[in-house]
Amino acid sequence: MHEGHEDAAQTLSQILGYGIEEEDRYMVVSTKRWHTFMRRPADPSSDYPSLFLSKQFDSREQVKPSRRKAGGLTLKAVERGSITMEEAVQLGRHHVVRRGVYGAQKAIYKVWEVGDTDDAADACQELYREAAAYDALEGIQGDRIPRLLGRGLLHGATMAFLATSAGQCDLADLDLTEDICNAARETLAAFHSLGWLHGDISLENFILRPDGKGVWAIDLGHSCALVDTFHAEREKQDLDALLQDALPVNASSS
Repeated sequence: MHEGHEDAAQTLSQILGYGIEEEDRYMVVSTKRWHTFMRRPADPSSDYPSLFLSKQFDSREQVKPSRRKAGGLTLKAVERGSITMEEAVQLGRHHVVRRGVYGAQKAIYKVWEVGDTDDAADACQELYREAAAYDALEGIQGDRIPRLLGRGLLHGATMAFLATSAGQCDLADLDLTEDICNAARETLAAFHSLGWLHGDISLENFILRPDGKGVWAIDLGHSCALVDTFHAEREKQDLDALLQDALPVNASSS
């Protein structure tokens, strides 16, 4: 394995706590809930990116990497097998958000740079928290949070992604109604009932579901287990204040 790829893989293995095994054709990375297969490039020193395929994919799928230099968050559109990522639509502190397609579904990709960068450790921590939240909240995926479609690594294990189902616009861009506000409150209550904090309450982090009949919470990179009721109550108050400020005076239930 190329030295840079090995460093990135070791960083991930230390922080995420999974083991790395070598095989003739694939590098297998596995945890209790994370099983991915990386197609190794013919020449590890070349500028051909390798790709991790998430567990929903058949590991026998033939993937032909196109020539593209690893460019961190400047990575352009990606098409590999059933993965299609468009160019970035939003930048976070440690990640970039891309629209695209995962399999046959419209998807949102969050991509973290986890290779040899100054903030790789922080990026890995944010990735870990988001992945852990989706695992802990599996029972409300599709109802209160997006569905986690897949996760993996690409560009020689220097970048990691989570792919989730795509919703509609966020509450900051909507004319709010009481029904929408109540749906957002119910979503946060579902978090707390499962012993979990959202960690980053803002109207931008609550979006309409694709069917328009509920609200999803997104951006779970600051989520964590709930250890006391004080923080849950604080999140509830913060969300209530934001909703009240944004709710039109004459708003009524629809």
